[in-house]
Amino acid sequence: MKSYKEVIAEYSSLLSLYETFTLKIKNLVVDLMKAKKIKVNVIQSRTKDVESFSNKIKRKSRKYIDPLNEITDICGIRIIVNYQDEVDEIFNMIKEEFEVDEVNSIDKGSLLNPNEFGYRSVHYVASLASERKELTEWKAFSNFKVEIQIRTILQHSWALISHSLQYKRENDVPQELKRKLFRLASLVELADDEFMSLRNEHVQLEKSIGEKTTENIMLLDLNVITVKKYFEENELINKLYLIAELVGFNMLGEEDEDEYNEALSDLLRHCEATNIITISDLNDFIRKWLHNAEECLSIIKSSVKGTWEASVPFVLTLLIVAEFVDDPDIFKLVNEGWHANIGCKVIDSVQRYNDVKKASEVAVGTSEGTRVIGLSSKI
Repeated sequence: MKSYKEVIAEYSSLLSLYETFTLKIKNLVVDLMKAKKIKVNVIQSRTKDVESFSNKIKRKSRKYIDPLNEITDICGIRIIVNYQDEVDEIFNMIKEEFEVDEVNSIDKGSLLNPNEFGYRSVHYVASLASERKELTEWKAFSNFKVEIQIRTILQHSWALISHSLQYKRENDVPQELKRKLFRLASLVELADDEFMSLRNEHVQLEKSIGEKTTENIMLLDLNVITVKKYFEENELINKLYLIAELVGFNMLGEEDEDEYNEALSDLLRHCEATNIITISDLNDFIRKWLHNAEECLSIIKSSVKGTWEASVPFVLTLLIVAEFVDDPDIFKLVNEGWHANIGCKVIDSVQRYNDVKKASEVAVGTSEGTRVIGLSSKI
């Protein structure tokens, strides 16, 4: 049996290899989840430094005979997901792609009695599957293990807060605080279930709206689901897209989901501020603006040099700003939600467009007035 100093010296010499293994496992997990189209909120990784490894050996009540092989969490990956059922989905992936050490793996939730509430998370100890061990780039890590933790955002929050209070186990909690802590734990568990239920209802509503025709959604209120449905294969939207592309915007689709949804949310805020309430209201607004959209968007685009990436929701927001630029609420929304430099340029461009438009209308009115007078004089 090696001495304490020998074990620490060996670990120090292997630390960089463990760190490489941790990083490779993290990247592998990311690639596997992308391939299986599993969405994840955050993936964290860490390798125990020499001090942490040393402290674990010293404070553990049991004696290690071979610490480097017996300690299973030298390398760690933490996967944080939005919903509880995604935990199961990722576990199934891990079982397919790794060898899971069932003895050292823990499902914290399953350890709770039906009348208990507390920390729920799963910790799987895994090693490389036999096929992967044979690959040249993985051979050096054939005997390494990694602890993979999977938890929801709420479970992670619970873990962080309880850790800050130094509550690692139920017995750590002062008796007079246990009831309050258990109540909070039950709320976290309930919230996890309710968020999953909310997501399922959202998906069902999307399906229901998706089955409707464009004509059948005209009287529905604007929201993320109804607007996305309205945008699908809509002739007015297609024309607006082409106009924006024509004047120089680099038009994006829904590929960048986060950016697109942010632009959509911004559009809905501006619609609410300007009393565009239903799909029909939005449709009428677009139809009204389609004739002048090219001129207006061209002036706005010319105010920004270089590439300007935009989506249909953002282009519509620009037109709403153009329509209601004198409305204090719109000015406030632009100032709150946009980069200051872009916001100022858009406002200035829109005001310039409106000035040109008014001057043009005055000129047309004067011309028509002159023509009427001329006709009158002939009579």
